[in-house]
Amino acid sequence: MRRTVLTAALLAALTLPAMTVAAVAQTPERPAPDQSRDPAEMAEEAARQLIQALQLFFSRIPQYELPEMLPNGDIIIRRINPPEEREPEPEPEPDEPERADPPVIDRT
Repeated sequence: MRRTVLTAALLAALTLPAMTVAAVAQTPERPAPDQSRDPAEMAEEAARQLIQALQLFFSRIPQYELPEMLPNGDIIIRRINPPEEREPEPEPEPDEPERADPPVIDRT
C-alpha cells in the first residue's frame, strides 16, 4: 500500500511540470506593448478615459432633491433627473368579459 502511494506521488510529481509546460505552450501569445509611445502620453490618455468613465457612471446615478414634508405628513423626495419615459405596453385584451362577484350579505 505504501509503495502504491509513493508511486502515485512520484508519477504526479513528474507529470505536473510536463503538463504545465504543455499548457503554457498552448496559450496564445500576447502582442508586445507599443514601445514607440511615450509613457506620459499613455498615462494621460488613460486618465482621460478614467475621468470619462466616472462621468458616465455618475450621470447614471439618480439624483434627488431634499425631502419635503407636506402639511398632511407625507414626505416627498423628487428626482432631479427623471428617467426617460417609456411607451406603455398595451394591456392584453381579456378572453372573457370580467364578471363582478355578487355582493356578500352577512346575515348574523
